This record gives sequence, C-alpha cells and structure tokens, in this order.
Amino acid sequence: MIKDKITLELKNRIKQEIDNTTKDGKEHGFLICSDKNEKLSTTKSITGDGHLFFKPLKSQCNFKIQGDFHTHPHANNAKRFFKKRLGKEIPIEEVKEGLKDAAKKKNIPLTEPSYGDILGAMILNYNNEILGTTCVGTDIEPEKVECWSIKDRIKKEDFDKAVGELDSPAVNSNPLKWVRSLFDKDVINLVENV
Repeated sequence: MIKDKITLELKNRIKQEIDNTTKDGKEHGFLICSDKNEKLSTTKSITGDGHLFFKPLKSQCNFKIQGDFHTHPHANNAKRFFKKRLGKEIPIEEVKEGLKDAAKKKNIPLTEPSYGDILGAMILNYNNEILGTTCVGTDIEPEKVECWSIKDRIKKEDFDKAVGELDSPAVNSNPLKWVRSLFDKDVINLVENV
C-alpha cells in the first residue's frame, strides 16, 4: 500500500502544495516517481486552473511513475461561484463549513479523487505509463490526503470501459462504484509524523 511508503519529506511536499492551493485557488501537483527499491520521490510542481497536464514531467522520473498527487481547490471554486452567482463575497471559512456540512449530509468524501482522475490512472496503467496511484488533497480538509492505487494491472475490458466513460457526461457525476474494487484506498493523515 502506498501509505507505507509515504515519508515525512513527501508529506511536507504534499502540505506545501495544499497550502499553495489554499492561497491562490489553483490546482497544484506533481508526479510521484518510484525507483527500483520502490522508494518514492517527486518531480517539480505544476500549477493549473483546471486539469493539470503532467506529460512534460514524465522525463523527471528516472525509473517508474507511481502516479500523481494533486489538489482540488473546492473552497476557492465555490467562493468564486457564489461571488458570480450572488454578486457578493462570502468569507472562505463560511464556504468551507458549508461544503463540509453538505458533504457530510450526502456522505461524500471531499478528498476522494474525481472520476476523471481514476479513469486517467486506469488508462495510463493499461498503457504501461504509470503504476497507477492518484492522490488528492483539498483546501477544505488540508490535514488529509486520499490515495487510490490500482491493485492489479488493468484488464482490457476495464480499459475499454474507462476510455468510453472518460468522454461521457458521467465523468462529471463521479459514479465510482464500478471502479472501487480495482483500487486500494489509503487515507494519509498529514498531521501525524511518519
């Protein structure tokens, strides 16, 4: 499991990216590299206003790409939405509390990777480009990260379904049910020492 490989150095790097997202409201992330001894390291950071494009970072992993870590700026996105919709500023702490309450009522984890994140990991694993881990942190719950790692190599039928789903409207509704059994899930507490 990936949780057992997360060092204090990697936790600190993740915390920094979450802090950056909290400050500027953008997605931040990096690739997670794995060497022949399965020790993890990271590439340089990348920043974006939506989907992060990691391809330019591939050459920075000398052995294998374990996967990626990236942030979701849920609170900042909601704050921008409310300002545009209501025409007024809502304090970020109020937005965070509202999102936490709504997620709790609907039993939706805020740190869970998006359906598109999961499908991308499956497709890249099938194509032998990554081992298959995607980790996500948010500006709402900065003390924890959720990592999903592929249990076994992705099969052709799952690859085909992932490719079909990636371009469908379902990608935005996050129906992760059919893929859950293909992944191990780890929740990493960033306030605990390794």
